Amino acid sequence: MSSDAVPRLPHDRTWLLGAFGITTAFSLLLGLALLPQGPGAAAFMLIPVTLTAVPLIVRRRHRRRAALVSTATLALTAVLSLPSVGAFLLPGVILLAIGSFKP
Repeated sequence: MSSDAVPRLPHDRTWLLGAFGITTAFSLLLGLALLPQGPGAAAFMLIPVTLTAVPLIVRRRHRRRAALVSTATLALTAVLSLPSVGAFLLPGVILLAIGSFKP
């Protein structure tokens, strides 16, 4: 079996971009839904977007550590907000975790 036949997972940055994209989409939709409750409720949805953006903007040698810290913080945010919007953050947590553990 040649090495071309074995499917390879994408590079860690691809997973991080996926986490950023899905978290941004969910945060935008939820932020718009929460807007009638006040700007503070909608601004809460900027936290997950910021947490998923951090590993993308740091230097490559610090990316893994930043992704691990962001994953832990986003997971904590998802668990604490689980009764309201936390379930929508879980796909981003999963993608961010995969991206942080890729070599």
